[in-house]
Amino acid sequence: MKNKFIEYYSMAKFISHEVFYEAQMKQAGSRQASFLEKCEKNKKYIGNMVVLLKIISSFMIVLLPLIYLVSGPNVLDLLVPNSNMEITVITYGIIFSILMTSYLSYLVLFGLYTMGAYMSGESFYWLRTLPISKPKLRKYAFMTLFRSIDLQLISLCLAIPIMMFIFTHNLVLTFLSFLISIPNAIFCLCFLIFIGERVSRVIFNPETTSKKSTRMKILVFSVIIGLSIGMNITLQLVFFTLEGTLAYFSLSPYTNIWNLILSLIPYPFAPIYFISLFISPTNTSLSLWATSTIGFLLFLGITYLMSRKALKSLSAVIGGRKEKKYKRKIEDLNIEEIKIEVAKYGPIKAYIKKDLTTAARDPQSAMLLIMPMIMTIIMIISFSSGLTEVSDLNIQLLSFLMVSLLIISTMNPLMLVMGLMNMEESGFAITSSLPILPRDQAKAKLILMIIIQSISFIVSTIFASIIIQSFWVVIVGLCALPISLGFLFIAFMMKIMLFGKMKYKYITEEIYKEKKIRKWLLIGLMNLGLVFLNFTIIMVLASIYMEVWFLASAMLLIGGIILCVLFVAFDKMFPSFKGYKSYITGGSLRKNPIFGAIAVLLLYWCLPFIVLNLIYLTISLFINPIIDPIGFNNIRRIVGPITEFSVLALIFIIIVPKWLSLPYGSKKLNQYLKDIKITNKQNYIKNILIGIISFLIIVFSLYMGSLIFGNYTFSFDRIFHILDTVYFGLGAFIFLYMLIPAIWEEIAFRGINTSIFKEKYNTINTIIMCGLLFGLSHLINFLTLIGESPLSTVEQIIYASFMGITLSYTYFKTRSLIPCIIIHYCFNVFGTLFIPIVFDSTLLEGIYSIIFIGIIPMILIILFVYTTQNSQILKRE
Repeated sequence: MKNKFIEYYSMAKFISHEVFYEAQMKQAGSRQASFLEKCEKNKKYIGNMVVLLKIISSFMIVLLPLIYLVSGPNVLDLLVPNSNMEITVITYGIIFSILMTSYLSYLVLFGLYTMGAYMSGESFYWLRTLPISKPKLRKYAFMTLFRSIDLQLISLCLAIPIMMFIFTHNLVLTFLSFLISIPNAIFCLCFLIFIGERVSRVIFNPETTSKKSTRMKILVFSVIIGLSIGMNITLQLVFFTLEGTLAYFSLSPYTNIWNLILSLIPYPFAPIYFISLFISPTNTSLSLWATSTIGFLLFLGITYLMSRKALKSLSAVIGGRKEKKYKRKIEDLNIEEIKIEVAKYGPIKAYIKKDLTTAARDPQSAMLLIMPMIMTIIMIISFSSGLTEVSDLNIQLLSFLMVSLLIISTMNPLMLVMGLMNMEESGFAITSSLPILPRDQAKAKLILMIIIQSISFIVSTIFASIIIQSFWVVIVGLCALPISLGFLFIAFMMKIMLFGKMKYKYITEEIYKEKKIRKWLLIGLMNLGLVFLNFTIIMVLASIYMEVWFLASAMLLIGGIILCVLFVAFDKMFPSFKGYKSYITGGSLRKNPIFGAIAVLLLYWCLPFIVLNLIYLTISLFINPIIDPIGFNNIRRIVGPITEFSVLALIFIIIVPKWLSLPYGSKKLNQYLKDIKITNKQNYIKNILIGIISFLIIVFSLYMGSLIFGNYTFSFDRIFHILDTVYFGLGAFIFLYMLIPAIWEEIAFRGINTSIFKEKYNTINTIIMCGLLFGLSHLINFLTLIGESPLSTVEQIIYASFMGITLSYTYFKTRSLIPCIIIHYCFNVFGTLFIPIVFDSTLLEGIYSIIFIGIIPMILIILFVYTTQNSQILKRE
């Protein structure tokens, strides 16, 4: 028997892979040759993709119902066994029955397309050509259907037993839960086969290609969407009213009667009731044992009947449906002249119609367009409990913005870009009849994506407003919509730049598919980083003035600015036909130094912020509960700098030189280090001495200024304590931590930004512009709230600008990054010794900061560097 099972299961692999292969070939369209080439290079490509899709769908099927279980108020507390067995049984029966129903619903939602594709019968045509008996053929077919969702079914078999063990710690109950999960999985599989066979008649029937059949397909998909949304709303309502429902049963004198009635219902109550009785078998009435046993036997009987129905549907599929033949005489046919009218469309409208037609004919493509809307609604409803538990409307609105921006603005753009851009490779019959202008193609894609993204955002806003019961949610959501569309815009443009860049144009098709995972990871991280940055700005604005109208107006302004900038960038990427004459792609960050500098700084700020917060979240969830708060803070102080240094090393050693091709194009590491003047031919001892003496000049200026304008007390205690509360709480670790800005800020501002500015501007202008950019970059301190007051941050921006000019001049004269790093490092570390100065007025503090930290050190260091180096005029290298 075991060998037979292995034989059928192994044979089913070829059928399932063939079905997936045919679906991918249809989706490849005009690029089938490249798809075949990919399969030839990677023999395991089809198998890996099949397994990956199974894992993703299994994860979603099990995770989504658990979100409701965890988010529902006090649901987990209700699962603690009660001394009253009647209450315990009805509690477990209702909660786990709802979970079983939700698992079945999500299995149908995520597996209906796959099952419908198999139940069309096309995948079994070649099996009928083999010398195989019908019973054996049916077994092969059934095993193929099982294999198509085997991981999903295994997940269902393990989900309830694992949860039962977590809540009861009862091995017997866990084992019984596993036993009833097996017939439940069989029931789910047979039910899915039965439904899939009927859906396949509408969606996968190759003979129905009329407009009526297309409308029917759209109707079927609309019903699926409606059912999925309705299912999620129903589950949410059930879990939120569960506490009240169970409280009613606990007080009702008829709880035992309700138990007897529910335990007789074969699915889904009877199996759960049957195993729940084993929590305390001796305290359970014989009547409940009898009804639960009868109900469980009825469940097994229904499972058997459903399996018979499924096998009957399967037999009809593998045997081929009977076709009705009509014999009519030729003279009976009424032949009429047919007039064909060709509708004229513009290129953009034609491309949009092509994509919509492809989606209507290909269910897989349709699901790629529909899934963003479904997932958005599911997530918003899932997190609605967190919105309702807070009474403050402003906090509710901020929470809604966080959820909507994080989910809709990161997940949806990736799904839409993946789905619509892959669809570009199909429908080549329409494409070949049009003038191929990438601008028109890109516009058509953007219009469709903007419509879908807008609908998703608006629908989620409406649901959130209903949950929070405030119309302000709609206003805030509509004002945040431009920001969400901006993230979609960025994902779309980055995808084209990474996959469709040619010498004289960008195209929407994927022509550079190497390192695909790395490229998509970069797109996702960039979007996530911008979302975090945007939400940080919103939080800062909320801390300044916590009013709904103010937040809505600010978001609308920010979103409008972002969209305007992106529209200009899109026009540059996809010029009109007249602009192609002298258009060359690539090097845009080098040709536009300001955009190149912004890209580098965004990476510098956003990527470490994301990684650090993910690590801190992990520490707070898994480590913080088992250690004291002081130990937790010490871990953060140590892990934080190490992580930040590692992420910045990744940015400036791999991402910037390899992916952004800065400062002088994509280079190997040794040449890149020479370009930014770390390892070029230089006198290292001389440059180190220049850095040290320049820092001593700064110390002299700081000391003289403190004697003139303030009262200064010298103390080494500020930095020679381990993990004290001074200066970020780092103490002596300040010597290590300050390596981060000293090394990576100098590489960013001097090594990269100064180099790309010098390619477009003369040296003097470059020094001034990069110095001012270095000072203005400290505006980020307004967001991180580093400064004691806004005025101190303004002072920092001013003297940092003078310091930036000094460092840029030193970089050009010495042709080395070494003295800049030394000056920056020593100032950050030992400069803290001169911070505890007491001033009599804010005016004196401002004069001291600007003159003695900024202007005087700048003049003295420039004169010192000028005299130590040769006196030739600065010029382009």
